[in-house]
Amino acid sequence: MITPRPAFSAVAASQPAPRAVVAAPVPVGLGEIRVSHRPADVLIADGLGACIALCARDPVARICGMAHLVLPQAPAGPGEEETRAACFADQGVPWLLEALTRDGALVERLRFALVGGAELSGGGDDAACYLGKRNTLAVIRALQERQMRLAAHDVGGAFGRVCQLFVSDGRVLVRAIGAGGEDDQRALVVLGTPIAGVQRS
Repeated sequence: MITPRPAFSAVAASQPAPRAVVAAPVPVGLGEIRVSHRPADVLIADGLGACIALCARDPVARICGMAHLVLPQAPAGPGEEETRAACFADQGVPWLLEALTRDGALVERLRFALVGGAELSGGGDDAACYLGKRNTLAVIRALQERQMRLAAHDVGGAFGRVCQLFVSDGRVLVRAIGAGGEDDQRALVVLGTPIAGVQRS
């Protein structure tokens, strides 16, 4: 529905022009979870290699969240790692869901996008080998255990990524940083309204 433009008047002309909404970047660091319902906020996970940025949105409540997951599974036993449980996919995923529902989201309405999981190591038998793939599978498994599915994903490869989640409309933008310094930014999905032609799980 198009709202007709109001007639010009001296009073209206004397009023200050409305301020444009300025995007407010909200960094999501390693092992961190951020949840927001402020339309100006943009949740950003920078420098994603093998790490995973799990983006979530309730399109009705207009609440978004992001978890920056580093490793697939928390070590067994108590310790300092408990203070950074969001580092681990098996603990970070339920923590993200808890944070979203605490702010008013409904689990059954949540839509998810998965970004990262690159393989940047040179291979071999060390613990870093295939870490990106193991992180990706751990997040997918944690979602499937809760009967949740991804709306879209951008994972794998041998390049870094920057992931942005716009709270205003649920857009997920991914900037791929190639080995040759090339930048390629594209819209992955609008959580709640998938973009045509984007690969989905």
